[in-house]
Amino acid sequence: MPIYKIKGDNGYGRETRELYVHASTEDEAQRFAMKRGVMKGVSEPVLPQDVPEGVPVLRATASGRSDDRPALETHPVRTIALGVMLGLVGFTVLMWAFAFLLSALGIALFGTG
Repeated sequence: MPIYKIKGDNGYGRETRELYVHASTEDEAQRFAMKRGVMKGVSEPVLPQDVPEGVPVLRATASGRSDDRPALETHPVRTIALGVMLGLVGFTVLMWAFAFLLSALGIALFGTG
């Protein structure tokens, strides 16, 4: 995938921003930059050696998400809800196992009668 340099303002016209994006097309790079806050961006393809050292090259995916952002940052409500749900399911399974163990222990010690 080619690397595109996208230069534009932050939407308020006060600050110029510059992004380097791995994207399959120039349009995809433009859309990705708009989602990251670069408005009225002008894009141009650059070679990997032309990217300044220390500047990250973001990878645009089909969903517009960057691979370098954690799920908690991109979908906080869904991530927290999934964690709570998995915690409750795990707790329920452990309690069922504990109840089964106690009932088996009670039958073994005190019999069925």
